[in-house]
Amino acid sequence: MISVTSLSSYLYCQRKLFLERVLGLFELPKAALIKGTVRHETYDLINKGEEALVRSITKLILFEELNAKYRREYDRMLR
Repeated sequence: MISVTSLSSYLYCQRKLFLERVLGLFELPKAALIKGTVRHETYDLINKGEEALVRSITKLILFEELNAKYRREYDRMLR
């Protein structure tokens, strides 16, 4: 059975459909796509790490101690 996506791809470009479906060739992702994916994954990692860090703070602490804790956590996350 032929999917609607395949029909749409065929109408858009017959050669591209042949190269992808028959020969198994695909375009390499563009640099901007890769950079954006890495950036978004980094932001997600940082947000999850910061949430865990905030939840781990259970008592009142000095600013310097909190700052050091954040620096250690961010340094660990971005390695």
